[in-house]
Amino acid sequence: MMEQYAQAKREIPDDALLFFRMGDFYELFFEDAVCAAKELDLTLTARDKGADPVPMAGVPHHAATSYIGRLVARGFSVAICDQMEDPKQARGIVKRAVTRLITPGTISDLEALDPAIASYLAIAQVVGGDLKDAADPEFSSARKHLVQVAMLDLLAGEVLYTECCISALGDELERMNVRELLYFGSPPPDLRSLINGGQVHGLASREIEADDLSEAAATASLTRRFGERAMARLVATPAGSGTTPVEPCLIERLIRFAENAQRRRLPHLMAPRRYCVRDSMVLDEISRRNLELLRTQRDGRRHGSLFWHLNQCRTAM
Repeated sequence: MMEQYAQAKREIPDDALLFFRMGDFYELFFEDAVCAAKELDLTLTARDKGADPVPMAGVPHHAATSYIGRLVARGFSVAICDQMEDPKQARGIVKRAVTRLITPGTISDLEALDPAIASYLAIAQVVGGDLKDAADPEFSSARKHLVQVAMLDLLAGEVLYTECCISALGDELERMNVRELLYFGSPPPDLRSLINGGQVHGLASREIEADDLSEAAATASLTRRFGERAMARLVATPAGSGTTPVEPCLIERLIRFAENAQRRRLPHLMAPRRYCVRDSMVLDEISRRNLELLRTQRDGRRHGSLFWHLNQCRTAM
């Protein structure tokens, strides 16, 4: 059984806690058990009582969703290793396999989410170049620090794509309620500062391995998934808009990460939609907080905010 556990640990990211199904419980061992016991206020016990006991902690399988939700809300990732056959009919050790990886950006259990607020997984990359924009010279001078961002809401199936100056990235991630940011390779200093500096409340970050995915392969994959018309709308760049061409590899990598975490395809995903930050009036985090749009200033609760009041209305606006 512990060989199965060790194999499952090798299949998941190093920072993920492994929930290992044993009968009616999900058990955690070694450092995972110590961490979970501290974060969830669980009793820490041991698998054996010898000279070198293995730390162990567990939660009932029927209540695992709430425990997992608490861990993910604190920035942890959780991998689920389930029993793949009925223990009563199994010969020898029950077969087990990792069935799901739950990260802050890929959690989809309603019990652990607020269904009224979108929750995005995002991927970002900094692009070079300095596109001229006569209408906004100040914006133009910052284009060499442009960031392309793709976002995915796993529960709603929404896929978005945008770009912004790196100085505005933190506020855009906060505004869109991005819970996890993916990046690959060694990010430039500005992006690394945002990732490590805690500028975005509750944002988890994860480095993913660079691959040899080509633009042609990514475009073909997205076209098969969403259709030619959807891709044509996505890649169309209005003349004089000052926007850069869409990077299909970014969207494809985002979807691949989400599907790999869920261990299944995601047929409910809608065609990617591009939006331009500059097309709207952007309110920064301080303004949104002072206006109490989503939460009250006093206690940070939804109750009493503008959003809460609008949700009480019986007719359309």
